[in-house]
Amino acid sequence: MVSQFLRVVLLVACVAVAQIYGDDPCSPLTVQNVSIDENSTLSWEPAADDSCTTDHYLVHIHNLEIVEYTYIVRTTTLALDFLPVCQPYRFIITPISPDNVQGVERIHFARMPLPLDANLTVGLAMVSEQNQGVTLSWVMASQWEDCAQRFRVIIDDEDDNNLVDVYTSEMSIDIYNLIPCTHYAFGVVALYNVVLEGPVTVVRRTLNGYVQSAPRLASISATTTSVDLTVQLNTVIQNRCTVNSIEVDVKGATNFNVSEPVDDTDAREPVTVSLTGLQAGSIYLLNLTSVNTAGQSAPTILAVQTANN
Repeated sequence: MVSQFLRVVLLVACVAVAQIYGDDPCSPLTVQNVSIDENSTLSWEPAADDSCTTDHYLVHIHNLEIVEYTYIVRTTTLALDFLPVCQPYRFIITPISPDNVQGVERIHFARMPLPLDANLTVGLAMVSEQNQGVTLSWVMASQWEDCAQRFRVIIDDEDDNNLVDVYTSEMSIDIYNLIPCTHYAFGVVALYNVVLEGPVTVVRRTLNGYVQSAPRLASISATTTSVDLTVQLNTVIQNRCTVNSIEVDVKGATNFNVSEPVDDTDAREPVTVSLTGLQAGSIYLLNLTSVNTAGQSAPTILAVQTANN
């Protein structure tokens, strides 16, 4: 028992003496507080409680999992102004002791910062129309495209002073459910890191006209010689193209057409159309359409019967 205890004590003593005389080189701890400033300078700090001396640092720079650059750095900063702006990188910083012992590496992910002279202006916005919607597209100077992480698209209904914001990471967007015959302003803003915005680039467009939907019959009443129709049109929120008239093609005992002028307003109240001079107890087939500045709508077809004498 005593001999075993002595052997343990001697082993501990030998390890302590070896450490005192440098026979067991220490490994530096991982660096702290890694950051990249607005001047594209990578910086870090040695571990505050590190008892080992660091002679230099190995800095590996990766892009898409490929080691692009490796540097031996004897300070705690490295200028990175040679890297493309706004590109994502992985930085691996490893402290090396005077005995060439590698310490614990620190991995830092970051995008190269936006330079002070960066221009996030959307240079040109274009709009093309398609089926009650538009395709809005835009371009930027190529050296700043990677800095625009998202775009804010502003849809401004200038006839109703109504604004809507939409966000996209693409350089174009399809916008639907717009109102025909409406004046729109479309704005595009490039966003960097969500909170930093470039200036607004605006393009204006008055949407083409589009015919009304088939008229909707709100009510109907009949006498022996007449029929009154109350017709509901699309609201101005659905279609702003001015409505000019309601047309009724009547087929029955006698065939004729009725055109009821419409005094169109933003309220777009229901319109009443009266058919007179009909024969008692007769069935008539009505073809009901509305006409606006874009043309004639699809028909609403209905059959009505006048009252008997």
